[in-house]
Amino acid sequence: MRKWANPFTDPVRRPRALIWTVVGLLLFTALTVTLQFVTSTAWFCNDVCHNVHADNKAQFYAGSHAEVSCMACHYPPHMNAIAFLVDRVDKIADIPPAVTNSFEMPMNELSHVALATPDSQCTQCHNLANRTVTPRPGLLIDHDVHTDNGVVCAACHNRVAHPEEGYQFTLEGNGPKADFMTMKACFRCHTLTAESVSEYKAPGTCSACHPAGFDLTPPSHDEVNWYTLRGESAGHAAAAMQETSQTAIVQTAWAGHEEDFYGHEPRLLVRLAGVDDRIKTKVPPPGTINDCYTCHVRQDFCDACHGTEVPHPAGFVETHGERLSKGDGVAGCAQCHNKTGNAAFDTFTCTLCHHPGWDGAGEWRLRHPEVIVTQGAEPCLECHQSTYCSSCHVRGAPSTPY
Repeated sequence: MRKWANPFTDPVRRPRALIWTVVGLLLFTALTVTLQFVTSTAWFCNDVCHNVHADNKAQFYAGSHAEVSCMACHYPPHMNAIAFLVDRVDKIADIPPAVTNSFEMPMNELSHVALATPDSQCTQCHNLANRTVTPRPGLLIDHDVHTDNGVVCAACHNRVAHPEEGYQFTLEGNGPKADFMTMKACFRCHTLTAESVSEYKAPGTCSACHPAGFDLTPPSHDEVNWYTLRGESAGHAAAAMQETSQTAIVQTAWAGHEEDFYGHEPRLLVRLAGVDDRIKTKVPPPGTINDCYTCHVRQDFCDACHGTEVPHPAGFVETHGERLSKGDGVAGCAQCHNKTGNAAFDTFTCTLCHHPGWDGAGEWRLRHPEVIVTQGAEPCLECHQSTYCSSCHVRGAPSTPY
């Protein structure tokens, strides 16, 4: 028999062995309970363990949940002591990166934590059955509909415990996360068409989420030069181009990351502890949503007004003369390029690009002969019809503006 068992087989030493065994178990239990209690405090989480959470810590203490334990939101309600102990053992793996300050930044970049947080974390405190919900002015929110369709609370309220508005980040490489309480985030599920970017397809009409009388026009649209019919409209053009470009960048990045993001599996001990941090609501990042298209359907609004794809596709500059010579899309061009305020397309608009350096206030009719003599008429015929010259020379005025 092994020597460690000898005291238990010896009648003389058995009582002492039993007493010390009980004392050891009591001490181990007390130490375990103490450690579990200490490691569950916000002080330990923020100041001792997660020193790389300096930004999260500052946001947490500035938020409405500052008096709530970290565990209340980040661990399953009523988690038993054994499961919690198993999870504590798993967290030993986080010590090296915490000590060496080598955590990947930015942390939780795509708000995985929010999308993996089950409603039970929230409803253990927030009982929606007996609570009067008061959305911000101008919004109509039916929480039951969202819950019934599997949209977790944090899929919308992702920054409620760690508000970032106005916060200056201190950790190198860290930065703000997307706020899910925006129109862009809503349109991960809501849509104005028959298509949706996620598995959800909620109505995107204004009346679905905004009350009657709500001002639907964003402040940017009231700025000078945002849009004037056949006038200065650089504001909306620049904003649309910037939004399209930025959205394309995020969409490309997301396409290469989507599978790993949704397929993430927690570590073995975490799974044994019953902590399920897999995605509950599968929606793409808000950055993949074009902000313009949360109000406007491109084909029905943008393209219908422009008469063509805008921003113009590759090769458009080389082929637009041929289209104009056929009279295709002339009125649409005037919407943006004719700054005279007239509905008709005029030669002045073309001249801005095709006759660079020419003073628009001058008389091209009187000055063009010298150009024809020196350069020939071939460049002119790239845009003008062959009858353009004769109609003017014979009748005294061109039959068409091109």
